[in-house]
Amino acid sequence: MESSSPTQKLMTSLTHIRIRGISRETYRGSVQIPSTSSGEPFEEGLEKKRIGEEEDQDISQDKRLNALEMSKQDVVEERKDKEQKDDFRPGTSSATSNYKSTGETTNHSRIERILGGPCTGAMQDVLSKEISPLNLLKEVEDHIKKYNLQGKKTAYNDIENKLNIKMNYSEFDITSIYFVLRNICKIKAHSNGWGNDPDVQDKALSAKIDRLRSLKNKYKSHAPKIIIIDDEYEKLCDEIFEIVRHLENILGKSTRYQTVVQWMKTCTMDPEQKIEHEKEKEEIEELHNKFTDSAQSNIVSFSR
Repeated sequence: MESSSPTQKLMTSLTHIRIRGISRETYRGSVQIPSTSSGEPFEEGLEKKRIGEEEDQDISQDKRLNALEMSKQDVVEERKDKEQKDDFRPGTSSATSNYKSTGETTNHSRIERILGGPCTGAMQDVLSKEISPLNLLKEVEDHIKKYNLQGKKTAYNDIENKLNIKMNYSEFDITSIYFVLRNICKIKAHSNGWGNDPDVQDKALSAKIDRLRSLKNKYKSHAPKIIIIDDEYEKLCDEIFEIVRHLENILGKSTRYQTVVQWMKTCTMDPEQKIEHEKEKEEIEELHNKFTDSAQSNIVSFSR
C-alpha cells in the first residue's frame, strides 16, 4: 500500500474533523499542520506564493509598458536627430537653424502655391473669356510692328514668345495676365484706378484682378519675409477664396478652383515626409499591439 503524502494526510484529517463538528481553528491548536521549508504553515505558504506570482505578473507588465514607452521615445529622438543633422550639415553654421521649416514658413509656402495654382488658373480662364490666344497674338504682333519693338525685351515680346511656344494661356502667370487684361482687353478700372489696391467691398472684375496682383507682389515677387503667422494666414486664405469665388461666378463654370484653394490650405507640403511620419506611427502602433496581445495572453495563462 502506497504511503500518503503529508498534504493528503492533512486533507483527510480535516475531512474527519468537519464530520465530527470540530472547527479547523480548534484542530490547529491540537494537531501539527505540515509546514514549508521556511517553517511557515503550508496554506499560508501557498497564499504567499500566489501573491508573489501576481506581483511578478504586475512587474512583467510594467516592464513591457516601460519598453513600449522607450520605443516611442527612441522613434521621436531619432526623428529629432535627423532634423538636427539636416540643419547642421558639414560646411554650414548654426545660423541655418534660423531657416528651418516651421508652421509660419509653411503658411507662406502654401500662399505661394495657392497664388501660383488655382488663382492663376482662374485668371487664365478669365483671360480666355476676354480674348482668344489667336486674337491676342495678332494684337501683340501689330503692336510690336507699330512701335518697332522687334527683338526688344518688353511685355509684348514676352507674350508673343509664350504664344509661339503654346497657343494657349498655360504659360501665362499673374503678371502676364494682368498686363493683357489691363492694356489690351481694356477692362474698366475699379474705383481706385488700375495699379492701386481696391476697396474691400469693390465687386468690379478689375478690383479682384488688381488685388491678386497685389497679393502676388507681396507674397511671391517682393516678399521681405518668408513667414506668415497663423491669424494672418487664415485671413489671407479667406480673402483669396472669396476672390476666386467671385471670378468663378463671372465665368459661370464649376467651383473647382475654390475647391483647390480649400484643399491647398491644409495639404501637406512634403509628401515624402508625410510617408515617413506615417511609417513611424505604424511602428509605434505595431509595438503597442504586440504589447497588448502579449499582456492579454499572460493574463489568460495566469488566470488558468
